[in-house]
Amino acid sequence: MISRITLQGVASYSADTPQTIEGLLRINCFYGLNGSGKSTIAKYLQTPTELDFVSCAVTPDIEEGVIVYNQKFVKDNFWDSTQQPGVFTVNEENVEAEKAIEVAEAKIEQLKKQQRDIQAQADKVK
Repeated sequence: MISRITLQGVASYSADTPQTIEGLLRINCFYGLNGSGKSTIAKYLQTPTELDFVSCAVTPDIEEGVIVYNQKFVKDNFWDSTQQPGVFTVNEENVEAEKAIEVAEAKIEQLKKQQRDIQAQADKVK
């Protein structure tokens, strides 16, 4: 479990003075004004090895996956079907599968229409 996050020299965090967040629990909620660094914390926890975060640290080192519930999480893990209002899918793998199914179903409908059009033309020729 993360007990401390130190941010320095990234986005709204000063390069001169590190900012440390301590007293963290298993589940934490960060809120604040726009530009206060919430998204930077989230991005750091999601991708701590990015070069932007070279001066940042987390204690202890992140060994397990950290789940950050933000816009990226929603985009990657929730998918709203265009065909059934109110139906959505959770889980990144399921999102990709659902999108592939929707594309395939649209292609099937397109091919069925082409088949009907060709059959109608064939009937006219008879």
